[in-house]
Amino acid sequence: MSEAFRRIVAIDPGHHAGWCDWRPDGTIQWGEVDGHSIDVVKTILPSRKSKVLVAIEGQYKGRMGRRQLMTLVYHRCLWQVSAEFIGLETILVAPTTWQSFHKVKGKPAYMTAASKITGRDMEENEAAAVLIAAYVRETQ
Repeated sequence: MSEAFRRIVAIDPGHHAGWCDWRPDGTIQWGEVDGHSIDVVKTILPSRKSKVLVAIEGQYKGRMGRRQLMTLVYHRCLWQVSAEFIGLETILVAPTTWQSFHKVKGKPAYMTAASKITGRDMEENEAAAVLIAAYVRETQ
Protein backbone atom coordinates (compact mmCIF):
# COMPACT_ATOMS: atom_id res chain seq x y z
CA MET A 1 0.00 0.00 0.00
CA SER A 2 1.22 3.48 -0.83
CA GLU A 3 2.77 5.39 2.06
CA ALA A 4 0.52 8.31 1.12
CA PHE A 5 -2.58 6.45 2.27
CA ARG A 6 -2.22 5.16 5.78
CA ARG A 7 -5.92 5.07 6.43
CA ILE A 8 -8.77 3.99 4.19
CA VAL A 9 -12.40 4.85 4.60
CA ALA A 10 -14.50 2.70 2.27
CA ILE A 11 -18.13 3.39 1.49
CA ASP A 12 -20.88 1.24 0.00
CA PRO A 13 -23.32 4.08 -0.72
CA GLY A 14 -27.06 3.69 -0.61
CA HIS A 15 -30.07 4.39 1.57
CA HIS A 16 -28.43 2.07 4.10
CA ALA A 17 -24.77 2.94 3.54
CA GLY A 18 -22.08 0.57 4.70
CA TRP A 19 -18.79 2.10 5.86
CA CYS A 20 -15.41 0.77 6.92
CA ASP A 21 -12.55 2.72 8.52
CA TRP A 22 -9.30 0.75 8.23
CA ARG A 23 -6.44 2.36 10.14
CA PRO A 24 -2.68 1.87 9.77
CA ASP A 25 -2.42 -0.16 12.98
CA GLY A 26 -4.83 -2.71 11.51
CA THR A 27 -7.82 -1.51 13.52
CA ILE A 28 -11.01 -1.94 11.53
CA GLN A 29 -14.32 -0.32 12.41
CA TRP A 30 -17.46 -0.64 10.33
CA GLY A 31 -21.14 0.05 10.43
CA GLU A 32 -24.27 0.92 8.52
CA VAL A 33 -25.81 4.40 8.51
CA ASP A 34 -28.57 6.45 6.93
CA GLY A 35 -27.11 7.24 3.52
CA HIS A 36 -29.45 10.21 2.99
CA SER A 37 -28.14 12.31 5.87
CA ILE A 38 -25.31 14.78 5.33
CA ASP A 39 -24.93 14.99 9.12
CA VAL A 40 -24.27 11.25 9.26
CA VAL A 41 -21.82 11.46 6.36
CA LYS A 42 -19.87 14.14 8.23
CA THR A 43 -19.58 11.92 11.32
CA ILE A 44 -18.09 9.03 9.32
CA LEU A 45 -15.57 11.01 7.25
CA PRO A 46 -12.45 12.32 9.00
CA SER A 47 -12.95 15.97 9.92
CA ARG A 48 -9.73 17.37 8.49
CA LYS A 49 -7.39 16.88 5.60
CA SER A 50 -5.15 13.94 6.32
CA LYS A 51 -3.56 11.05 4.52
CA VAL A 52 -6.81 9.24 4.05
CA LEU A 53 -8.09 7.63 0.91
CA VAL A 54 -11.86 7.47 0.61
CA ALA A 55 -12.88 4.56 -1.62
CA ILE A 56 -16.48 4.71 -2.82
CA GLU A 57 -18.26 2.01 -4.73
CA GLY A 58 -19.13 3.51 -8.09
CA GLN A 59 -20.10 2.54 -11.64
CA TYR A 60 -23.57 1.27 -12.03
CA LYS A 61 -24.54 -1.07 -14.83
CA GLY A 62 -27.50 -3.12 -15.80
CA ARG A 63 -31.11 -2.30 -16.29
CA MET A 64 -32.56 0.26 -13.97
CA GLY A 65 -35.11 2.98 -14.15
CA ARG A 66 -34.31 6.66 -14.28
CA ARG A 67 -35.42 7.21 -10.68
CA GLN A 68 -33.32 4.31 -9.38
CA LEU A 69 -30.26 5.55 -11.27
CA MET A 70 -30.75 9.09 -9.94
CA THR A 71 -30.98 7.75 -6.38
CA LEU A 72 -27.79 5.70 -6.78
CA VAL A 73 -25.89 8.66 -8.22
CA TYR A 74 -27.20 10.92 -5.44
CA HIS A 75 -25.91 8.60 -2.72
CA ARG A 76 -22.48 8.22 -4.31
CA CYS A 77 -22.14 11.96 -4.92
CA LEU A 78 -23.16 12.82 -1.35
CA TRP A 79 -20.16 10.86 -0.03
CA GLN A 80 -17.75 11.87 -2.79
CA VAL A 81 -18.45 15.61 -2.72
CA SER A 82 -18.38 15.65 1.10
CA ALA A 83 -14.97 13.92 1.16
CA GLU A 84 -13.49 16.14 -1.51
CA PHE A 85 -14.90 19.27 0.17
CA ILE A 86 -12.82 18.58 3.28
CA GLY A 87 -9.74 17.76 1.19
CA LEU A 88 -9.72 13.98 1.19
CA GLU A 89 -8.70 12.09 -1.92
CA THR A 90 -11.37 9.83 -3.34
CA ILE A 91 -11.39 6.97 -5.79
CA LEU A 92 -14.28 5.05 -7.28
CA VAL A 93 -14.11 1.29 -7.18
CA ALA A 94 -16.31 -0.65 -9.58
CA PRO A 95 -18.33 -3.39 -7.87
CA THR A 96 -17.07 -5.99 -10.34
CA THR A 97 -13.47 -5.07 -9.52
CA TRP A 98 -13.58 -5.72 -5.77
CA GLN A 99 -15.93 -8.67 -6.18
CA SER A 100 -13.56 -10.35 -8.68
CA PHE A 101 -10.59 -9.63 -6.43
CA HIS A 102 -12.26 -11.39 -3.49
CA LYS A 103 -13.89 -14.03 -5.72
CA VAL A 104 -17.34 -13.31 -4.32
CA LYS A 105 -20.69 -13.14 -6.04
CA GLY A 106 -23.86 -12.37 -4.16
CA LYS A 107 -24.50 -10.82 -0.79
CA PRO A 108 -24.19 -14.00 1.32
CA ALA A 109 -20.69 -14.47 -0.14
CA TYR A 110 -19.80 -10.85 0.80
CA MET A 111 -20.77 -11.45 4.39
CA THR A 112 -18.80 -14.71 4.58
CA ALA A 113 -15.66 -13.18 3.06
CA ALA A 114 -15.82 -10.06 5.24
CA SER A 115 -16.35 -12.18 8.36
CA LYS A 116 -13.14 -14.06 7.54
CA ILE A 117 -11.27 -10.73 7.49
CA THR A 118 -12.74 -9.29 10.68
CA GLY A 119 -13.62 -12.41 12.64
CA ARG A 120 -17.17 -11.15 13.24
CA ASP A 121 -20.51 -11.31 11.47
CA MET A 122 -21.96 -8.22 9.81
CA GLU A 123 -24.73 -7.00 7.55
CA GLU A 124 -24.37 -7.00 3.76
CA ASN A 125 -23.68 -3.27 3.32
CA GLU A 126 -21.06 -3.34 6.06
CA ALA A 127 -19.50 -6.43 4.45
CA ALA A 128 -19.29 -4.71 1.07
CA ALA A 129 -17.49 -1.73 2.65
CA VAL A 130 -15.01 -4.02 4.44
CA LEU A 131 -14.27 -5.84 1.17
CA ILE A 132 -13.81 -2.55 -0.71
CA ALA A 133 -11.34 -1.39 1.95
CA ALA A 134 -9.47 -4.71 1.85
CA TYR A 135 -9.26 -4.51 -1.95
CA VAL A 136 -7.83 -0.98 -1.81
CA ARG A 137 -5.30 -1.90 0.90
CA GLU A 138 -3.99 -4.75 -1.22
CA THR A 139 -3.90 -2.94 -4.57
CA GLN A 140 -3.03 0.72 -3.94
